Amino acid sequence: MEAQQFRQIYETSSDEFRKGTQEEQFVRILTALRGKLGSAKDTNDSALKVTYRLSGTTRVELSFKTEFEKGSGIESFAYDVVQGNPSLVGYRVLSPELVTN
Repeated sequence: MEAQQFRQIYETSSDEFRKGTQEEQFVRILTALRGKLGSAKDTNDSALKVTYRLSGTTRVELSFKTEFEKGSGIESFAYDVVQGNPSLVGYRVLSPELVTN
């Protein structure tokens, strides 16, 4: 993924996500993650959690065991689904390579 794709992800993310992270910060973080771990080579489902809220919003949390070019880790994504449309509210990567290399 290139910076333009990172910007596109940011633009389609939820208002909640954009309030917590500025676009340039998001692009820098994903660019640094890619530099450290490389591109994703393989992913396997790890966990799924669905929460139905009284507000009518559904929160879907997905976790994947991901093999990157330069290591492995757990990627977690959180989406709010409103009227059938998902929007990103959270993204996290846990990998020992982020702190050891």
